[in-house]
Amino acid sequence: RPLVTVVGVEGAYPALVLVFACEADGTPRALPGETADPGWYPPDEVAALLEEPEQFTGPAALALGIVLDR
Repeated sequence: RPLVTVVGVEGAYPALVLVFACEADGTPRALPGETADPGWYPPDEVAALLEEPEQFTGPAALALGIVLDR
């Protein structure tokens, strides 16, 4: 079950953001048309990135802020 679900209906495109708590091994692989440089980020690094609004879409920033209690 997702920890947080956020729906964004305004802006350039609608978005449904689901945040899950996961553990993973390995290296994420970039796919055509998707994130060019995917990676795993520790919570403290995500929290620091949330201080820079241009790093995330509005719905993603809201969802991550809720998970990180910010």
